[in-house]
Amino acid sequence: MDLNSGRIVRFGVFEMDTAAAELRKNGARIRLQEQPARVLLHLLKHRGEIVTREELHRALWPEDTFVDFDHGLNTTINKIRDALGDSATSARFVETVPKKGYRFVAPVEEGAPLHVEPAPAPVAPPPRRSSRWLWAAGGVAAISVAVAGLLAPRWSTSLPEPTVVPLTTLPGLEYISSLSPDGERAAFSWSGADNTNTDIYVKQVGSESILRLTTDPAYDGNPAWSPDGQWIAFSRRSAGGSGELYLIPATGGAETKLTDISAGYDSLASRIVSWAPNGKWMMISDGVAQSKNLYALYSFSLETHQKRQLTFPPETSFGDLDSAISPDGRSVAFVRRYSGQLNELFLLRLTAEARADGQPFRLLPRSRTYRSPTWTADGKELVFQSGWFHLPSLSRLRLGEAASVPIALTGEFAGSPSISARGNRMSFRRGANDINIWALKLGGTGGPRREPWGGSSTYLDHVPHFSPDGRRVAFVSNRAGSQALWVSDADGSHPARLTNFTDAEVTGGSWMPGGTALAAMVLTESGTKSYRIGLGGEPPAELHFPGHVSIPFIASRDAKSWFLTSKKTGQWEIWKAPASGGLPVQITKKGGQSPQESPDGRYLYYVVSETHPSLWRVPADGGTEEKVLDSLVTPMSFQVMEEGIYYIPEAGTDGHSSIRLHRFATGKAETLADLDKPVMWGFSVSPDRKTILYVQIDHFSQDQMLVENFR
Repeated sequence: MDLNSGRIVRFGVFEMDTAAAELRKNGARIRLQEQPARVLLHLLKHRGEIVTREELHRALWPEDTFVDFDHGLNTTINKIRDALGDSATSARFVETVPKKGYRFVAPVEEGAPLHVEPAPAPVAPPPRRSSRWLWAAGGVAAISVAVAGLLAPRWSTSLPEPTVVPLTTLPGLEYISSLSPDGERAAFSWSGADNTNTDIYVKQVGSESILRLTTDPAYDGNPAWSPDGQWIAFSRRSAGGSGELYLIPATGGAETKLTDISAGYDSLASRIVSWAPNGKWMMISDGVAQSKNLYALYSFSLETHQKRQLTFPPETSFGDLDSAISPDGRSVAFVRRYSGQLNELFLLRLTAEARADGQPFRLLPRSRTYRSPTWTADGKELVFQSGWFHLPSLSRLRLGEAASVPIALTGEFAGSPSISARGNRMSFRRGANDINIWALKLGGTGGPRREPWGGSSTYLDHVPHFSPDGRRVAFVSNRAGSQALWVSDADGSHPARLTNFTDAEVTGGSWMPGGTALAAMVLTESGTKSYRIGLGGEPPAELHFPGHVSIPFIASRDAKSWFLTSKKTGQWEIWKAPASGGLPVQITKKGGQSPQESPDGRYLYYVVSETHPSLWRVPADGGTEEKVLDSLVTPMSFQVMEEGIYYIPEAGTDGHSSIRLHRFATGKAETLADLDKPVMWGFSVSPDRKTILYVQIDHFSQDQMLVENFR
């Protein structure tokens, strides 16, 4: 087929102007960058034939062009498939031929006329009328518009349809992105190809080249463009957990420190800063001085560097994060975060002087995870991340309405949206992960060996716990659609689901003494609840602890007490309550969570800090608190046994860690096995010490996506 003569070709609902290299769907032009358009034309020219990757390289990339061809071609093919609504697994247009190349498989009609909507004829301005006539005509027009609004679709069909295309497809992890005001550039934080250093980068939309702005070894994130597009603000989190706010030119140059800030709870996924539209001040999330682990919103003046606290969240919450200032600068939307992944979406009116104008009011009730609200360009709607933590999606809320609406276009595993002030573009983060339970086998011939645990699935499996007799394992999995508590044999065989809550998820469970029931933490729409889950099919029994809410807990080894993790004092502390009933008594005073009782019942081991956990212990009835281990990779990556503490320390600079045993007899640690991949929540040692279960991230990726013609 000769495509050089300016002919029009049609396939399905699409048509291609081969002279202009323009793609249209049902007459509406679809934005397709130059290189993807050239590749699509080449595939159309050789439709039905296998076009090898080498042939595409010779035809489209000159010999003196130095690029990562494999990565560039993969990205190009993905952009074509996104434009056509195609997929690699069920190709309707572009088929992947393994180890060979690609083939265009759809029927093609040549010479079809290009369908273009005719431009509307000019309309002369109406003659001037009297104000009385205009008032009457206006009433009739208003009624007509209202009726038409009921009958017509919300969006005009003459506008181009929104499409999703990849914005970045880099190896490693790409976190929060921010679109420039004109929508032509995106700033984002990237861990680098080797996942060792997260810095700020800028990418031009439609170009494969990126500009690196920062090189500091600390974590740099939360980029935010100034309204004029000249500057990017970002946060830096050092290894010690402290944080700073910086400013850097968007084209590169020297960075300027603005102020110290708390590192921020979950700062990998939470926005710490947003700009006011006049460019004179910012909204930042920072720690409240009188309370640990509590964050409030502050206005920060770029002229005086003065911070003014605007919100005063309750101490039972984590505080206020993810702020977004409205296009007119007179409102700020933000998320008030609670434990158990439950949040509320708030709005605070602002004065012209960047002060609070009244109290914040709730837009949506406490519910599933809300994150990263962003305003539409007209300031009438908010787009934000919603859904359960492990299955996020995007939703939108029109101000004044009581319920949000899902955005189906972006699909699942979508979060951190950013909308350009101009240009009708939205970026968002799309993630994919494969997290599994692994087993470290000890005591066999040939030394320790790591292998996948037999109970893992292709879905999320984590938080494993051996039963007291070592014959069974309880774990949390979403293989049935939502996170539920499961139990299996020790080797993972015969898995059975224990919980089936409606519109709720289990976040963890631990065995009760005797091994006939489990204590489970369940995330519901109204908050975290505690349940006793029996193995005999009896209904779950909710447990209540007077004066405390949102409390992960464990039972003591003698079954006479509960150990609670509560934020009643304003920070996480460990409390002890009689199993027979009665008021809990505070055990720790310097912070504490993830409690574990020693085998002899004398000590309670627990974790201080969530971002850089360290292991401490205190007598089971309270007393002197002392540090035992400097670092853990997560607050749940340890288990206390008679001979010592099995644990996983914080990863090194290469991102890898190890499983270790800290022996009480010597006070020294020995390495049992090195780990070559990142680990997540969950760690359990079998009673016979022959197996250690841990949770490993086998695959984890995050890319930035772009919605063209967003509205």
